[in-house]
Amino acid sequence: MSDTLTILHSLDKPCTKRFEYQNRELCECSGGMAYKFNVSEETIDGLSDLGQALSILEENSHTAIIRGKSADALPVSDIRRKSEHFEAEPRQWCLIDIDDLPLLDELKDFNDHLPELVELSILQLPPEFQNIDCWYQFSSSMGG
Repeated sequence: MSDTLTILHSLDKPCTKRFEYQNRELCECSGGMAYKFNVSEETIDGLSDLGQALSILEENSHTAIIRGKSADALPVSDIRRKSEHFEAEPRQWCLIDIDDLPLLDELKDFNDHLPELVELSILQLPPEFQNIDCWYQFSSSMGG
């Protein structure tokens, strides 16, 4: 069954966190939040299409997805980040952001244990999310 990704294309700033070393410590640099966007939609057919679309989008720090849909006729150009431009829309996919997951000692070197980290994360979720397929992505602050 097909579904839709609503994609925001930032016109002013990246949609991602930025990190750099300051005094030998990794610090998050605040460049402010993206504010102006173009909006587009992409049709996806299942988890494989979703993963492929997200893999392409993750290469561009000026794009982000939202679960809502544009309240304006597409294509929309140069909108400001305000809720009146978007409407709630049921989707067959969801994003789950997991922060501060307690790690087992053997998983502390997370780069060598990424599949195990995904399994551990899934086990922390409610029963509805057990024994299902998923697509995962680690954030820019993973391990920071």
